[in-house]
Amino acid sequence: MKYAVVVCPKCKKPKAVLLSNKTSKCTRCNKILKIDKIKIFYKSNSEEEIRQAIGILNAELDGKKVDFFKILSKK
Repeated sequence: MKYAVVVCPKCKKPKAVLLSNKTSKCTRCNKILKIDKIKIFYKSNSEEEIRQAIGILNAELDGKKVDFFKILSKK
């Protein structure tokens, strides 16, 4: 697996990370995330799958998961 989806423990923003890196910086709060110490929600080799996983996770965190799937199914 090349990519993963993680959630910043400080601001709760989901983001994609490269698993080959040791750290990643949150774009919202600038917290340095240690990839080996943070929960990974999804792994994939596909950038498209990672983008969709982030969208689903954002929708879940906002309580709008059903709306996201309606939009996704219209593509």
